[in-house]
Amino acid sequence: MHLSSMPSARARTVALAALAAAILPLLAGCSGTPAAISVIDTGSGAKTSTIRITDPEDAVVAPDGRSLYVLDIAADGMGTVLVIDTGTNAVVRRIPAGGKAEDVEISPDGRTLYILNVTGTDQGSVSVIDAAKGTVARTIPVKGSPEGMTISPDGRRIYFLNDASSSS
Repeated sequence: MHLSSMPSARARTVALAALAAAILPLLAGCSGTPAAISVIDTGSGAKTSTIRITDPEDAVVAPDGRSLYVLDIAADGMGTVLVIDTGTNAVVRRIPAGGKAEDVEISPDGRTLYILNVTGTDQGSVSVIDAAKGTVARTIPVKGSPEGMTISPDGRRIYFLNDASSSS
């Protein structure tokens, strides 16, 4: 989503927070190192809040701008989706992501989260999460080494990058 197409300063701030969450793994160092999401007001450039988390991997903002979903990787390598209320900048829910979570996407209607997991050598999965309930609705196994993912604009297909020779 481009910042210029967003309707409000709050939405721009949320988008920048998501960008910060995506960049933090590069700055935070190894897994388990305390890190944070910095919330920046894009109009003034001022930092308005800091949200402490363990080790962010990826983030996505809900279409309505009310929630920020952040993949947080624990010291043991397991991923958790942190649901952050963008109005209060508080973590309001933790959802187990399964495996080593690599990527998070949200459906265009905001009802479904898709988490791309690496579960072993040349295998992975996509956890399909009901965003309202915060539960895994199903898990789709995938072969190969999944790396990144995106969702079609109509929400009917997910696409993931796969760097292994045998993929599904």
